[in-house]
Amino acid sequence: MPNSEQETDALRRKVEDCLQGIASGSEDDLRTLYSLLGGRVYGYLRNMLHNESDATEVQQEVFTEVWEKADRFTQARGSGISWIFAIARNRGIDRIRKTGRTQENLERFQDEASDRDVEPSAEAAPRDETVKNEDRQRLDECLGRLAPDSREAIRLAFFAGLPHREIGKKLGQPLGTIKARIRRGLLSLRDSLHKEGGLHE
Repeated sequence: MPNSEQETDALRRKVEDCLQGIASGSEDDLRTLYSLLGGRVYGYLRNMLHNESDATEVQQEVFTEVWEKADRFTQARGSGISWIFAIARNRGIDRIRKTGRTQENLERFQDEASDRDVEPSAEAAPRDETVKNEDRQRLDECLGRLAPDSREAIRLAFFAGLPHREIGKKLGQPLGTIKARIRRGLLSLRDSLHKEGGLHE
């Protein structure tokens, strides 16, 4: 049975394999990377920004930047996980400056971000692949039941990692419409998943 260090090393290898695929234009690898680190990136940003909406939007910006710059990643600079969380930290700082928060808050963010261990612990290692595949299949089935406009908006936001404004431009719809579609779709998705027994913890 693999130990904690082996599990963490396995995650790092998976992340870096995904980055190589993304650098070659693989959307499948982007989706896999999001399933591996999306929740951790959101949690990191939520703790730093203290705002769920900001954390969600910045998370999407992070994965958009990963998609655009994966070819620049090199192991000489550290692990792929550290590289991604460095992007998250920088985008978080940008958001604080953009929203006009005080210098004191910015300094607190920088201190917390530098002190926080962003490498996942052994306890946060990926779950058994069979369980994850079952969850993905259940999620895909529930997504397939959504209204087409909500399904497309959710896929672009949470699988392609696009910011809401970029989704609006792509679909030719105003920002408010995109946010409403995502919210409506997430509520329907939650209800559908609940009826299916939810996802594994």
